[in-house]
Amino acid sequence: MVVVAFAVGVLAGYKADHHRAAPTSEMNPALVLVAKRHIPKGTPGLLVLSHSMYAPTTVPQQLAEADAIPDPRYLKGRAAVVEMFPGQQFTETNFTASG
Repeated sequence: MVVVAFAVGVLAGYKADHHRAAPTSEMNPALVLVAKRHIPKGTPGLLVLSHSMYAPTTVPQQLAEADAIPDPRYLKGRAAVVEMFPGQQFTETNFTASG
């Protein structure tokens, strides 16, 4: 009986420690690109890239926009379709294929 109680206590402690060591997906950081300065509508993505108008930033998963852009290569061949302001996350709806 004592052995069973000890085993249950150890298992409960393990589950509590394991849960603390494995954060939920909301707590995991997400990489997003954010505007460093104002980006006018129509700005080509290559210009955004070449002039470093963005900053890669990590935010908690729950604060990342649903279609946030994590990879700067996505901007190649695209242009801004909205005005973007400092600190605004780049999303797939902010850019469209140029041409």
